[in-house]
Amino acid sequence: MKRNGFLKLIFKKKWLFLLLTFIIITSTLVVDVKRVSAATVVPVGNYPCSVAVNTVTNKIYVANYESNSIMVIDGTTNTIDKAISVGNTPCSVAVNTVTNKIYVANPGSNSITVIDGATNTTGTAISLGNSPSAVAVNTVTNKIYVASGLSNSITVIDGVTNTIGTSISLGDSPSSVSVNTVTNKIYVANLGSNSITVIDGATNTIGIAISLGDSPSSVAVNPATNKIYVANVTSNSITVIDGATNTIGGTISVGTLPIAVATDSVTNKIFVTNIASNNVTVIDGATNTTYGTIFAGNMPYAVAVNPDTNKIYVANASSNSITVIDGATNPNGCTAISVGMPGAVAANSVTNKIYVTNPRSNAVTVIDGATNSTGTAISVGNNPCSVAVNSATNKIYVANYNSNNVTVIDGSNNATSGTIFVGNNPSAVAVNSVTNKIYVTNAGTNSITVIDGVTNTIGATISLGRNPLAVAVNSVTNKIYVTCPDSHNVMVIDGSTNSIDSNTSVDSIPCAVAVNSVNNKVYVANAGSNSIRVIDGATNATDTYISVGGYPIGVDVDTVTNKIYVANLQSNSVTVINEPSPTGVILGIVTDGTNPVAAVNVSLTVNGSVYSAVTGADGVYCIQNVPIGTGYTITASKTGYNNGSTTANVTEDTTTLGVNITLNNTTSGGGRSTPSGGGTTTVTGSVIDDNGIQVSNVTATVTEDSNGNYTVSMNAAQAVTLQQPNGTMSPLNDLSKVTFVSAAGSSVRVSADGTINLTNLAKGTDNNFNITYDLGNGQTITIGAMEVKISSSGATSVTCTLIDPYGIIIDAATGKPIAGVNVTLYYADTDRNKANGETPDTVVPLPNIDGFKPNNNMNPQISDASGSYGFMVFPTTDYYIVATKDGYNNYTSPTISVEQDIVKWDFKMNQTTSGVTRLAGQSRVDTALAIAKANYTGKLSNVILATADNYPDALAGSVLAYKLNAPILLVGSSDTDQEKVLDYMKSNLDPAGGVYILGGTAVVSSSMEGKVTASGFANITRLGGTDRYETSAKIADKLKVKTGTPLVIAYGENYPDALTISSIAAEMQYPILLVQKNGLSDVVKNEIAAIKPSKVYIIGGERVISADVESQVAQMASIEKSNIVRIAGTDRYETSLAVAQYFNLLTGNVCIATGNNFPDALAGSVYAANHDAPIILADGNLSDQVINYLKATKLTGATLFGGEAVVSKDIEQQLGHLIGH
Repeated sequence: MKRNGFLKLIFKKKWLFLLLTFIIITSTLVVDVKRVSAATVVPVGNYPCSVAVNTVTNKIYVANYESNSIMVIDGTTNTIDKAISVGNTPCSVAVNTVTNKIYVANPGSNSITVIDGATNTTGTAISLGNSPSAVAVNTVTNKIYVASGLSNSITVIDGVTNTIGTSISLGDSPSSVSVNTVTNKIYVANLGSNSITVIDGATNTIGIAISLGDSPSSVAVNPATNKIYVANVTSNSITVIDGATNTIGGTISVGTLPIAVATDSVTNKIFVTNIASNNVTVIDGATNTTYGTIFAGNMPYAVAVNPDTNKIYVANASSNSITVIDGATNPNGCTAISVGMPGAVAANSVTNKIYVTNPRSNAVTVIDGATNSTGTAISVGNNPCSVAVNSATNKIYVANYNSNNVTVIDGSNNATSGTIFVGNNPSAVAVNSVTNKIYVTNAGTNSITVIDGVTNTIGATISLGRNPLAVAVNSVTNKIYVTCPDSHNVMVIDGSTNSIDSNTSVDSIPCAVAVNSVNNKVYVANAGSNSIRVIDGATNATDTYISVGGYPIGVDVDTVTNKIYVANLQSNSVTVINEPSPTGVILGIVTDGTNPVAAVNVSLTVNGSVYSAVTGADGVYCIQNVPIGTGYTITASKTGYNNGSTTANVTEDTTTLGVNITLNNTTSGGGRSTPSGGGTTTVTGSVIDDNGIQVSNVTATVTEDSNGNYTVSMNAAQAVTLQQPNGTMSPLNDLSKVTFVSAAGSSVRVSADGTINLTNLAKGTDNNFNITYDLGNGQTITIGAMEVKISSSGATSVTCTLIDPYGIIIDAATGKPIAGVNVTLYYADTDRNKANGETPDTVVPLPNIDGFKPNNNMNPQISDASGSYGFMVFPTTDYYIVATKDGYNNYTSPTISVEQDIVKWDFKMNQTTSGVTRLAGQSRVDTALAIAKANYTGKLSNVILATADNYPDALAGSVLAYKLNAPILLVGSSDTDQEKVLDYMKSNLDPAGGVYILGGTAVVSSSMEGKVTASGFANITRLGGTDRYETSAKIADKLKVKTGTPLVIAYGENYPDALTISSIAAEMQYPILLVQKNGLSDVVKNEIAAIKPSKVYIIGGERVISADVESQVAQMASIEKSNIVRIAGTDRYETSLAVAQYFNLLTGNVCIATGNNFPDALAGSVYAANHDAPIILADGNLSDQVINYLKATKLTGATLFGGEAVVSKDIEQQLGHLIGH
């Protein structure tokens, strides 16, 4: 939305300021739980009155009315990039994200300034008459629409030539203009005539004028839902218009003087700035109900949204600032429940019941937290002013200020079970659920009463300072904290002795107190000094001083997120304080009992997050930033050793020393050294699979020669074995083709008697060999590896690692193996193959290998009863697989590049489908469930949960979902949406199955995790980092891919590129790592270095991932630039096509999702992978290039993700025509 027709009223008419000063707002009293997002404030120029966002570059442009400038803000850092001088009194700004041009309306100089976003320079101004007051852009047609409040018209400018075209007459005083790029409709708010004019952008003719409420000052469009939102400034409301019918769909009451409106097409939220109440109203576009309000600066005059980053930018005209709101944490899913005049509230987290005191009616209302419904009010004493709950005993305690007593309520039947008389004017009550003691402050008698919860009798009365007002309990330390406003202090009581432990001075008028029992911190709200004072519970000394809003009268702590919430009475706001979680350090040494062991992975898991370190050459490890806690299990692991573990406690800001771990070598012979100067001994080594699990043993003879060097000999048949699909071990029949190749390149062949002799091994060395198989024509393939370690004392260990050569074919719906599949291996159409003289799309002639089950390396071959097949193929060659079976769709793999090692290729097949299928629901949550139900018919072993509200944490999840054969379920914020997901899990997930949560508690709440647990699913793993980049790295870790596995790099600040590659990466099992445009985070660098990928695919052009990042990736991966492949198009749609074309997905199947939103493609990514299909992003219809690509695939089936509002009927018809022909 771009508008400014109301600006002159604000700036020039003094009476309006007087009116704002004396506005009295009245409303019914309700319990309205509002959560407020943490906001950043960015100072800008004088009177910022318009703001716009470039979602591609993440730049924000602010028009400063009195400074005659545009401020450019970097959305990543929230810092000012540049101030650009423009015309006089710039009042409106709009961005074309395609051309990276910015348009500024300057009514003072009757012009439009055009800014080049790449250079932040201005070109020639476009002269316009009659005071241009608002501007908007259609990025599809590259047309600019400028409203003039004086001439009552819209001027159309051609963005290619910057020439003025048509002028369209409108209603009285057009103040705002907005464009729907999908329908090519332009909406103009006419402030003076109380109407909206609808213009057809194709013909520049007026379609209809819609009459509205009083003084429509701003208009905004959600192109995803085709809904138009109009702010009516003098009637304090938002009008909702259905763009399909141009009819009014509803009116929503908002704050005082709503002046601007903006929409988020991703989350379907609407943001309204209210200049008189200095806040932003958040509306749910699905229900047309308000979530709540967010406090902004003075006179919030304009608002813009970046749906890609989920950030909202509010221009505060009077405080000369921009408020940046994090949309991921703004008010969400709030419900207003009428309870009369509420006085105090407390909740029982066990029974999910909420208790609200009503001082006027002398009653307590009980709310059912599951349904938000109220039951019968419970009569209590006079003027109940405080309530507390003992969740252990299900007893509720109500302090009755005027009747000098406490009412006890039995939560099991909501009946009163007693009345306890205390001191005069009991003002607050708190409970220690551990000791079952209740503490009541008596303001009239300056004391606190201690009640025994077992007998409901008074145990003690303790004299305090003047007018004790609030009380809080730390049930861990058994300390009680009481605020005394008159004496400006907090009294600390020892609960074990009922004696005063300390008298701690705080700030002016301490009127509320809360305790975090996890970190033993006490938070005191000081109404007189507008502050929070933090007390260290260990020393009773004051710690941090935090400035908050005006007259803070309430404070509470979320011990899970370590956030503190402060209610500010005078400023009508809630301050959210992010306290850093207390952490410590664990330090220790890993040894084998004698010597330090290097390169050991040492880790521990806390609340689903893994903290780890790797030992150095001295065996020392150091794990930093570990949350405080007790009884942590620290595990050490390294190939060739049995895992070791120990336990440790972590305290705040302390290094826990001496957490040492001993690893035992896996050799049962103990690595005995041979006698000096000669002799022989025997050791038993391990044969492990590529997951590190021991599957068999190998017996080796160790001989020391006169020079002190060693020869290790063994039966090659024990070392060179294949683990069959059924788990049994069998050797290769022809060992003459087996060679052991050292790291230096020297080769050792198997001798005629079947023995392998590894000679000249020195003490103190770690000797690594690749085990290769000769396929003929001088070509060998690596089929295993061996490590022989000789310690400085001569102790010897042998470890042989197998490479699993068998692929497993799975039914995508049931998860069961498929027998009888005809599998054929072909040469791929690649430059490398052509250079090597291979003919693309021809069957690969493979050598027969006797004993290589299940088919002795035949091509083609048939999968066995376990769904297994196996090809031992030529190295440095590119292949693809075609699989067929009656009753199933044919499967064609992407290009499979083989270097030196065997590639294990599992895949899934789907039972025969054809035609066009649409998978959709009423919401993104429902669509994800529809996709899951269509994708999986059998009992599930795993599910993945991701937030429905934003994309970053889940972007890399498709690869894990495919590996686990798990659907991606989207979790909404409402109880209804969450119950839908839980119901699906109860019906489809094995009770012992795994639940993987992507992201921290800020995106998928701890409450939802608790509901999952309560539903009977205890096997929960949360993969969440401090940001989206760390989360992607943690998901990659969970995949446990082999060293050398190719990687995918995608831009983390937007969703299209990562979603485009998601199905292919899932099928290929290539981890997806998210990066910023100009750099790699440390965790991503570490992940790249750990995987050491042989190839890296960068999705997107240099506009989203720079050449510098490409160089950093090459450096971290230690690969040549030639092994980095960048796949990109001019936009997200062309990029999705380029990805499908590059990986040669000519499978006959395709999945289509909107490119304008993330949820449907995200939930559908694993469906597409299971169906061996690319995801093509589309807008209104399929481009000619996509049509031509699909024709080449000989399309037989297509799946649409989402309803017709996101993937149009036109696309469905285009696909039907392609399949029909």
